[in-house]
Amino acid sequence: MTSKNTNEFKISVANAQTIDGNTDMITETAQGSFRMQNGKCYISYKSGGSSNLLKVEGDTVTLRRTGEYGSDIQYKPGKHSEISYRTPYGVIKMGLFTRFTEHKLSDDGGTIRLGYVLQTNGDELYNDMKITIER
Repeated sequence: MTSKNTNEFKISVANAQTIDGNTDMITETAQGSFRMQNGKCYISYKSGGSSNLLKVEGDTVTLRRTGEYGSDIQYKPGKHSEISYRTPYGVIKMGLFTRFTEHKLSDDGGTIRLGYVLQTNGDELYNDMKITIER
């Protein structure tokens, strides 16, 4: 079992979300950690009162968010699932359809792209998220 590069990394998240033809861009940057271990990649960082852990394994990306806002989401191309988004005001149930996952990762970081659709209250929110990990 090998573990490499547990140093601090800059984690940048940019998400273009489109609903009814209107697109909003949401961006955030945080310091976090990145490591590759046994064919899997792990990225962790804090943002907005929540801790985030991303695991990349093959074409599947799993997000576990804990804290003030929380969720457990698995992005797998072609997969429909139901997710619960926990907020201080209650739980929001949403449908999730993952259109694609892409990643180019090495010991020095890289990028992850996720294309997915959130379905809530009859609306469909199209998302194109890019996560950049750099030293």
